[in-house]
Amino acid sequence: MDTVSTLDDFWGKFAGTVKGIGPVDIIDMLVVAYIVYKLIHHLKETRAAQLVKGLVIYFGAFLLVSVAQMQTVRFIMQYLLDNALILLVVVFQPELRRALEQIGRSKLPVGLFSGHPDSEEAMRLKWQNAIASICEAASSLSRTQTGALMVIEQQVKLGDIIKTGTIIDSDPSMELIGNIFFPNSPLHD
Repeated sequence: MDTVSTLDDFWGKFAGTVKGIGPVDIIDMLVVAYIVYKLIHHLKETRAAQLVKGLVIYFGAFLLVSVAQMQTVRFIMQYLLDNALILLVVVFQPELRRALEQIGRSKLPVGLFSGHPDSEEAMRLKWQNAIASICEAASSLSRTQTGALMVIEQQVKLGDIIKTGTIIDSDPSMELIGNIFFPNSPLHD
């Protein structure tokens, strides 16, 4: 009988909370969801994701030290935690500046939650073509003894470095790569 009354109390409180939600509350939740979505998306594109993982490990260690009652280590970690806002601003300064610049330049979001239109098979084919083009270009550049430094993003995100370069909105091809690394061309070096 105790479980039934507890469940009834829970559902009664839940229904009362849901009935109290108005249009402003829904807009509020959508704005918060959008901000969290954009923050996660931004972190995934930069090296800041690794720093966030470090912060998660730090908080886990802090919790472990607190439970183990290691007073000296806890004091040091608490001191760092008290000054975390300043530390975060210093550590994330480039990302914060870039985010504020993007907010200043951006237009209203269109297609906010839409997925990528390419199917998995189309993406696989694009990657196969890109890899083949890069290999052909590297082979051709090697034959002509032309130096070329090519970086391919894997676990370490390069979004903040990519944004400092010239964007070429094109699929990779042997000719395009050869043209980029041709000495004295505008994009070379």
